[in-house]
Amino acid sequence: MKIKQVFAFFILSALIGASLVNTSQAKEMRCGWVENDMPSQMTLKDKDGVWTLADASGVVRGFTKMPSFPKGDTCACITMDANVDQLVVGIIYQGKIIPIKRCQQDKSINW
Repeated sequence: MKIKQVFAFFILSALIGASLVNTSQAKEMRCGWVENDMPSQMTLKDKDGVWTLADASGVVRGFTKMPSFPKGDTCACITMDANVDQLVVGIIYQGKIIPIKRCQQDKSINW
């Protein structure tokens, strides 16, 4: 009987632990200004804030799946795993450059 109680305790602990893991990261397309200051930094600025894609410490996993962005500011959409609460990019799936007019007209990213 004691073994069943210990086993049940471990199962319950594992379930509680799994529920505490931050699961707010989701695959989504995010569009905004890509600011390319490489080799020092590359970011995406969208309606929720500034996302670091690359900096002096390295690049986000999947970084090579994006197109080659010119130096300076470009308008783009990037499909990535995004943790909106912490503005953290988990992995990049793809990216595409879009007309700059779209970013210029989007008041939510021009702050």
